[in-house]
Amino acid sequence: ATAFPVGGKYPWSVGSVSIGGAAKTEVMDMTITIDEAIEPMYTLNGSVFPSRTKRTGFRTVAIEGTVKFDDQVEFQQFISDAEQALIVTMVGATVSSGFTEDFTIRAPLLRYSEFKPSLAGPGQVEVGFTARGIYSVTSATALQLTLVNTLAGY
Repeated sequence: ATAFPVGGKYPWSVGSVSIGGAAKTEVMDMTITIDEAIEPMYTLNGSVFPSRTKRTGFRTVAIEGTVKFDDQVEFQQFISDAEQALIVTMVGATVSSGFTEDFTIRAPLLRYSEFKPSLAGPGQVEVGFTARGIYSVTSATALQLTLVNTLAGY
């Protein structure tokens, strides 16, 4: 998989998660991984750079995270193999001039592949989940990332 350098992160001041059109305040963490399934192909052309790229499979969107197990709503979605929309919204801190950055992640069809609640001892019950973004023919996307910066120029 291709790796990109990681620099300074955006300082998001507010974040929210919506699954199936309902706010989910019990999401503790979430990781979204996009695998393009592309590898470089080199030829003997006197260059250190690849001359072609080769697709080794289909693009995949993997979503993993942890939620508090307060009710069985998401567990029932897993049992029924349902597909539902995931929307993650993050808003940056408003600076003195009133400008912000807004970042929205949309997976039009999220399907859980693993959702195993377990009681491991005292404390709150947490559930690790694994899901994937399914390609939606309606939006023609499996994942949509939108970054809006309200500053007109630099």
